Amino acid sequence: MKTLTISLSLILSLGLFGCHDKESALTPSSEAIDENSASRPSSETVDEESASTPSNETGSTPDPVRPELPSNDPDPDLLCRGVSSWDGVTEDSGDVFCLPLPKRPSSQEPIIDCTGIVTSQAQLDSVRDCTVLWGSLQFDSSAITVINLPLLEQITGEVFLYENYRLTNLLLPALTSIEGVFIFRFNSMTEISLPALKSVGGVVSITANRVLRHISLPVLTTMDGSLWISYSDALTEVSLPALTTIGHSLYITDDDALTEFSLPLLTTLGGYIKISYNDELTDFSIPALTSIEDSIENDSDYFFLNRYLTNCDLGSYTDQYCP
Repeated sequence: MKTLTISLSLILSLGLFGCHDKESALTPSSEAIDENSASRPSSETVDEESASTPSNETGSTPDPVRPELPSNDPDPDLLCRGVSSWDGVTEDSGDVFCLPLPKRPSSQEPIIDCTGIVTSQAQLDSVRDCTVLWGSLQFDSSAITVINLPLLEQITGEVFLYENYRLTNLLLPALTSIEGVFIFRFNSMTEISLPALKSVGGVVSITANRVLRHISLPVLTTMDGSLWISYSDALTEVSLPALTTIGHSLYITDDDALTEFSLPLLTTLGGYIKISYNDELTDFSIPALTSIEDSIENDSDYFFLNRYLTNCDLGSYTDQYCP
């Protein structure tokens, strides 16, 4: 059977959305997707200059180049997403990720997959039995209270949750992979728990969630972008016990109630560390760290204005960067 390929541009242009099994044809949903509502806020812009191409066939990573993607006709085989400076990059640039869309599984694999950008309760209900979402979860300023997809294992696009003041539960117990970014900002949940998530293809940004207390990603191993946890005044616990690689940088800033932070298995940072304005932070530990691939000009900028920080362990970089 020929491999079925659905491009992101086709999804957006036709407004297709629906669940199906491998043998059935795609059909439009009863509720067409509004392209404007499915788009990200204007502050979440793509910086094409910082975009990078996927690794080549030999396994080596090529130098970053600007992808030739006309704005009105994106490459149907690439999924590109960017995040603004507020999500963990410098003031004048953005982290941008251009990812090849995954191949659909063969017809022999028992799987239910769905296509579209989920932006409403009706669409959420229609993908409840999906195991793969060939698209994204995007909710901003929504009245939705619960996101519950008990069978979902893979999201080929992004998870973008922004200003959902009524959202109390994010239930994705089987989710193992997010190909794009995970943005969680200005929501009203007290806990983020993704018990099966192993990899994220872009930035993980958890920012400005005033009542968030706990973050638990117990089996997350790799992320290709930055990890940004900030402006969460009630946050007291961050659990990432399996994380070994962060593709870009680590930012822990302005989390006023956080007293300790540890990444016990992290060995590699593709960028640098920024730990600042955490008023109650006393212990910071990354004991297995052996590689920081980027640096900033002033070493003191790694840690500043953490007034109670007394225990710092950065593995091979403890003497160089710990205050």
